Amino acid sequence: MIRPPRRIVVIGQPFDVTVVPRDVAMYNGADPHCLGMTDVHEAFIQLRAIGAGGQSPMSQLDTMLHESLHAVFYASGTFGAVFDKDHTKEEPAVGLMAPAILDLLRKNPVLVRYLTQKLP
Repeated sequence: MIRPPRRIVVIGQPFDVTVVPRDVAMYNGADPHCLGMTDVHEAFIQLRAIGAGGQSPMSQLDTMLHESLHAVFYASGTFGAVFDKDHTKEEPAVGLMAPAILDLLRKNPVLVRYLTQKLP
């Protein structure tokens, strides 16, 4: 399996991505059952490792997209404009959208190639 990227860029803002094993505490005292977290102010994403005590490969893909959506909502201004900076409103939306978008991308590779093509 391909490893997650070490960095993503969202609307010009870089976010570092790290993978942490289950026995290593996530940043800022995140829930021990948490599979990932995004810190939009420090611009990083953490993912739980795949394997024993971590998550499955498909779960990690979903988590990476989930956490990336948090970064998108923040960098685009959606977090403030639509969710009124309320995490209790944002989290359910991200939780519903991430698996649907992941399914869309995985089942439509031609769409992915089309969207990511180099333009003149």
